[in-house]
Amino acid sequence: MINLSQKVASILSDTWALSHGDQPKIFLPPAPETYWSCLAWVRLGITFMPGTLQLTVKDIFYQSYTSKSQCMVVNEAMVPLVDLVVSNYAPLKTNLLVSDKSYDGWLHFKELIH
Repeated sequence: MINLSQKVASILSDTWALSHGDQPKIFLPPAPETYWSCLAWVRLGITFMPGTLQLTVKDIFYQSYTSKSQCMVVNEAMVPLVDLVVSNYAPLKTNLLVSDKSYDGWLHFKELIH
């Protein structure tokens, strides 16, 4: 797990230039990828903002706007909701998808770590 969290931290800092002060939102259920990404954020000194999978588009937009989130890490179920938010929210640097499927405009977590 240490190697995977180091790899994720490297991807987050090198690929997306996320650093101390950025506040990513994480909308994931308990899963190995959730823990790897949380450990990666901690390694980078980044305060991540966990969110529930039961939020609406309005909730996601409000939380992202007030926290000035630059990145969202979500599972497949959240993609349609976050896609609606992204079209109205400019500060996002990237969106990371934790899923076996891929979507246009989303970076694929499993492809990046392998």
